[in-house]
Amino acid sequence: ADTKNQKTKEDLTSANKETTTKIQGLERKLDGMEKETKKISGLETKMTKQEAEVSKFLKQLETVEATAKQAAKGDSSGNLKKEMDTINKQIQESLNKWDGKMTAQETQVSQ
Repeated sequence: ADTKNQKTKEDLTSANKETTTKIQGLERKLDGMEKETKKISGLETKMTKQEAEVSKFLKQLETVEATAKQAAKGDSSGNLKKEMDTINKQIQESLNKWDGKMTAQETQVSQ
């Protein structure tokens, strides 16, 4: 009976060690997931800001299109052309800036 008890005790000790090791592994994985979740939260905030910028760019684009239509109707003043050039330049700069941010985010997410 003592041998049987000893064997059961050894089996339980081994199972306990195995379970403890598995739990520790899961805890490490959970810690890693928590870190990734924080990264995602930060990226969501950045995406919201970028979506607002895209909306702003689209409004600028609509303004440019409206201005272009007016110009096509015969208003060919120099001020109109300057305004269109300025707006186009702003849009291009904004899109370049936004594209750089998106590339940086994509790089960050892929890491």
